[in-house]
Amino acid sequence: MALNDIANTYTADYPILDPLASGLDDLPPVEPIVAGTPLNTKDILDAELQMKTRAHYHKTNHATDAEVAAAKKRQFQIEMEHAASGAIGLPTWAAGLQESVQNLTQTVDDLNRTVATMDQRLERQEEKLDNLNRTVGALTRDVNDPVHGLKAISYGLKAQDVRNINRSSVRTNSDPIKPIPHPTEGSDVEPRWMPRTYTDILQCTARNADVYLDFYNIDRGRTLADKRVEIRQHLGITI
Repeated sequence: MALNDIANTYTADYPILDPLASGLDDLPPVEPIVAGTPLNTKDILDAELQMKTRAHYHKTNHATDAEVAAAKKRQFQIEMEHAASGAIGLPTWAAGLQESVQNLTQTVDDLNRTVATMDQRLERQEEKLDNLNRTVGALTRDVNDPVHGLKAISYGLKAQDVRNINRSSVRTNSDPIKPIPHPTEGSDVEPRWMPRTYTDILQCTARNADVYLDFYNIDRGRTLADKRVEIRQHLGITI
């Protein structure tokens, strides 16, 4: 394929640069580029040679910093036009930068996954700590009030029996859930909202969840997901 047979076109104008203040000529002569004209790899070669010529002049103070920078900018813009069209590959320096960005992106993705895993583990630890705090609080009350302690132990055994039943019988989202008795009212009273299946828990609103948690004097939790976890654990469901 000839150098000027590339079908893609330039998207912007790239006029010739102002002449050097020293009066020396750029070699080779560079033609202006007009938007809409076909991409031509000869333009890349000309722009690169112009930049190198000016860099050489700069060493003898016959080209200023600004004049060299203008040539570098023009070379970069023309290379990017060709690279974006797929007509040529990225310049070596740009390809290396692209690879570095890809590697950095992969590293960031890996770190995000690690952080997400750590967050999940932290949530589980916080959940265990909350349960432990509730247990310590209950034991403290029992020590200070033996009568209440006996009642609490009796209720705890009944509630645990129900949890054991739910743990073994609720294996799918549609299996029926046995309610936990109320600490003081027993099984005669239920909350105004009571999940009958695990699907009910998964689909419950924050308001319904709060009704259930308040009924059993359970901490509401920070989010709806927290509330659903509290309800699931209170009922002994391990799906």
